[in-house]
Amino acid sequence: MSVSSVPATAASTPAVPQFSADDARYRPPTGAGPVLLLNHKRAFRNPKPYLDKAGVSPETLRCEGVPADVPPGVLAIGRLPGMEPVRAVEWSWKGPLSGDEHLLIQFLEAPAFSGLDTLWLDGAPAHEGGVRRRSGRFLAQLAACDRLPRKHLHIAGLAVDVAAIRTLRGWDGLRDLLSWRLSWAEGGRRWSRLLSTLPADNQLRYLEVSWSDLGDAGLDALLTCPLPHLTHLVVRGVGLSDAGGRALLGWPGLDQLAWLDIADNDLSADVVDALRARLGDRLRTL
Repeated sequence: MSVSSVPATAASTPAVPQFSADDARYRPPTGAGPVLLLNHKRAFRNPKPYLDKAGVSPETLRCEGVPADVPPGVLAIGRLPGMEPVRAVEWSWKGPLSGDEHLLIQFLEAPAFSGLDTLWLDGAPAHEGGVRRRSGRFLAQLAACDRLPRKHLHIAGLAVDVAAIRTLRGWDGLRDLLSWRLSWAEGGRRWSRLLSTLPADNQLRYLEVSWSDLGDAGLDALLTCPLPHLTHLVVRGVGLSDAGGRALLGWPGLDQLAWLDIADNDLSADVVDALRARLGDRLRTL
């Protein structure tokens, strides 16, 4: 466990998730202010002494490798008397578990998390691989307790069901998001309905749907969305074929991208070469 400070991001350049070449993962945007990192059993069991020792309230709470039997200390951390508002919550699980939605809602309902800019919830690992699916009801619960963030939203394993679509249609904050990640999402035929929830005047700079069942049809729906500010698009492992690659080549927004990640799709060398000719080193395929 440690508390550290990070430099502020320039106001003129909206923060987006960062790519790690070491493990091919995208990480939350780097914000400003102290970071409280909980990453071992003692810190998870009783975070208060570490907060007291730091003498400063964190703007980011980063819980790395949360055990399946989450200790009460973690659930109580946002309810400490005098706890300043936390701007970012990052949460990742250590191993497989059967359910976490009730636990996360109980945790996030704490007063300290009432004004989140960033909510980054990695998926609970499933025993059979991948991550456990989260229902649209979970998204609806986050909206009901006003815990959907103002700038950056990542929820891994979301099932794109009617509840999820209705929640997004009724959420005014979707217009203001700067980054939106739907890794390991399962949408099927509902991808077009989900993506149609994006307001025409949205502010998205970064959009990711990696390791999901987007496919060529879902990509077609995505490319018809208004994305006037998009600079980073990540569609790793979503079942794209050459038809999807050609759709990207014909998409008017392609040349405005600073980063396109199409790794782990079934694209021919010819299509990849054509995309590289347009984007150069802005294309990632590995």
